[in-house]
Amino acid sequence: MRTPIFPLVVACLSIAAAASASDGIVEINQTCATTAGCFPGDTPGFPVTITKRGSYRLTSNLDVSTTVSGIVFDPLDPNVDPGATLDLGGFTVRGPVTCTGEGSGLTCSASSGSIGVFAVYGGLDLRNGRVMGFGSYGIYTGSRSRVSDVSSEGNAEWGVFAFSGTVIRNSTASRNGGLGFVLDGASAEGCSATGNREWGISVSGGTVTRTIVRGNAGGGISGLSGAVLRENSVSFNTGDGILARSGTVVSDNAVVNNTQAGISALSASIVQRNIIRQNGVYGLYLVPEDGGTAATYSDNTIAANGVVSVTGGINMGGNSCNGTTTCP
Repeated sequence: MRTPIFPLVVACLSIAAAASASDGIVEINQTCATTAGCFPGDTPGFPVTITKRGSYRLTSNLDVSTTVSGIVFDPLDPNVDPGATLDLGGFTVRGPVTCTGEGSGLTCSASSGSIGVFAVYGGLDLRNGRVMGFGSYGIYTGSRSRVSDVSSEGNAEWGVFAFSGTVIRNSTASRNGGLGFVLDGASAEGCSATGNREWGISVSGGTVTRTIVRGNAGGGISGLSGAVLRENSVSFNTGDGILARSGTVVSDNAVVNNTQAGISALSASIVQRNIIRQNGVYGLYLVPEDGGTAATYSDNTIAANGVVSVTGGINMGGNSCNGTTTCP
C-alpha cells in the first residue's frame, strides 16, 4: 500500500510554521491592539503597553485615531525589565495629528500629550519604520537606547527626544511642529532633520555627525554643554546654521545659505575646518556672552557671506576669508 504524500507535506509545512512562530519575537498589529490585546498584560485599545523585556515586531500599520500614545514601555509597572527590541517592520505608527507645509510655513492640528513610541526606561532598540501624527513627540526614549532607520515626522511638537548614551543612526526628523531631534547626552549619526518648525537639532553633551540639517525655521543645530558637531551639512535654515555654546566643538561642517550667521559660537567653543558660505549676515559670529571666553577659530574657508566674514573670536590661523588669509 502506498503512503499518501499530501499528509506528509502538510505535516512538514506545520512544523515549519511552528518553527517560525517560535522565534521568540512577539507580534503587534492593528487587530490584536484593538480587539484582545497583543499579549498578556496588554489590554484592548491603545496604547499597546509593553511591560516585559523581549523582542517585538509590527506586522501591520498601527492607526491610533484618538489622542493617546501608540506604544508605551510602561515605566510604572514594577515588573518592567529595561531592555527591549521593537522592530517596526517597515510599518507606520500613525496618530491623528496632521501637519501641512514645512519650516516657517508649517502648521499642525491641535497638540496633546500623546507620544508615538514612549520608552522612559533605557535600553530600547527601535528600528525600521515610521512614527507620525502624534500630539507631543514622535519618539521619546530613555538612556542607553538605539534608534536606527526610523522616520519621525509630522508630530505636533518634537520628532525625537533621546537621553544619555542613546545613539540614533540613519534616521529622520522632518516637518515636526517644534524641534526635530532633542539630544540630551545622546548622539545622531548619518541622520537628517528637515523642514521642522523650530531648530532642526538641539544637542547638549552629545555628538552630531554626518547629518543633513536643512530648511528648519528656528535654525540648524543648537549645540550646548560640550557638544561635538562634525561633518554635517547645514543649509537653508531660517536663523543661524549652527549656534554653539559652553565648550562645543564645531569641525568639518559645510554651513551654507542660512539666513543669519553661518556659525555663532558664543562661549569657549572651538570652530575649525568648516566651509562657511553665502549666509545672510555673518560667516562667523564669535562674540562671547557676558563674562564668557571667546571662541577660537582655525582652518576655516569663509566666503560670500552677506555682511561680515568674521566678528570676534581668537584667530588661530589657517583661515581663508573671501580668498585671502586676512581673516577678518
